[in-house]
Amino acid sequence: MSGKTQDEMAEVMHMSKSGYTHIEHDKGYPSLDKIEQIAKVFNMSTIEFLDFCENGATFFLSGDQVENQNSTYNYYVMGKNGHELLLAEMEKQRLEIQYKDELLKEKDKQIKLLEKLVGSLADIEEK
Repeated sequence: MSGKTQDEMAEVMHMSKSGYTHIEHDKGYPSLDKIEQIAKVFNMSTIEFLDFCENGATFFLSGDQVENQNSTYNYYVMGKNGHELLLAEMEKQRLEIQYKDELLKEKDKQIKLLEKLVGSLADIEEK
């Protein structure tokens, strides 16, 4: 689209050809800065470029990259089918929470049963 070879793109981006090739073949994880650089080469805004991409893009920013957040991840999904990817991820998270809630309920039932058993044993010892 830009008429540039992979070598030329790598040079413009100040990276190795293999690094750029990984990005082009959807094997690399470019930073937002790199994506902005690519968009500029194509004379597009970053949003236009991401929307142009065949699969869109997903960014995972870990907690140490996002101020005041520890061990959490923020998902930014853009481009074609991006909303579908986000909805699928949300559904997956909802199901995981539902499963954990069920485990917690089962744990509470077992604790109550064990408390009854301990109480029964204490009653037997008193007699």
